[in-house]
Amino acid sequence: KKSLSIYIESIQITNDGGFILAGQSSSADYFAILQRTDRNGNLLWQKEYAKGSANSIQISSDGGFIVAGTMEKGYRKEHFYLFKTDRNGNLLWEKIYANGEARSVQITNDGGFIVAGDTDETLSYSFASLIKTDRNGNLLWQKKYNSGIANTVKITNDGGFILAGQSSSAD
Repeated sequence: KKSLSIYIESIQITNDGGFILAGQSSSADYFAILQRTDRNGNLLWQKEYAKGSANSIQISSDGGFIVAGTMEKGYRKEHFYLFKTDRNGNLLWEKIYANGEARSVQITNDGGFIVAGDTDETLSYSFASLIKTDRNGNLLWQKKYNSGIANTVKITNDGGFILAGQSSSAD
């Protein structure tokens, strides 16, 4: 019998009172995973996606899901990853933007997405990063901030963005 562990990173309440959960599954490798449950927590479906993790999920206006996370390609290569599914978890598109990890996603007023995380220039140095895409995941702009990690992004009342995370500096 195969052993499977699931680590949930993000959860949202769906329109029918159920839940959509995002995280990673682990058997021999780690895969981004979504689980859809009813309001009582009964599993309706579970789907695995790219090797990596799903760190943040939002419900889009069409009832589908937008997910930010990490896709692993090659030895120790993590990529800033965004993917979109329909309401049944079927993959519509996926995009990789840079080396690093996408940690938080929000849906912007124009129907696009704002994604926060960290991007690496080298394996030992990363920048807190903010990426803006259109509704199809096409990159509109990318900003890098001091060394560190952006763990979450929120949209402010004036349409701007606020990041929270961690920063490091030399004395």
